[in-house]
Amino acid sequence: MVLWVYSDRAYLVEPNAKSRVSSYFFLSNFISDLSKATPHLNRPIHTFSKILKNIVSSAVEYEIASAFENGQDTIVIHHTLIKMGHPQPPTPI
Repeated sequence: MVLWVYSDRAYLVEPNAKSRVSSYFFLSNFISDLSKATPHLNRPIHTFSKILKNIVSSAVEYEIASAFENGQDTIVIHHTLIKMGHPQPPTPI
């Protein structure tokens, strides 16, 4: 049982040049070769959607900001799963 995160972003779609980030957290099987990763898509254990407060000047800056937002939620769930007895490799986002 391994935590996976699918992330989606929408750059400059909200009023006042704001951008939106959303994520889908789910548990699936362990895949050792992430380049060929197609995990079995399960029901979500957590979903996340937010309008970013900061206005970024490029899509690359936005990718980094959305990865940071997703990483903050990922850490809490990752540690909770470890304490429940499910060892976790690095979480693919």
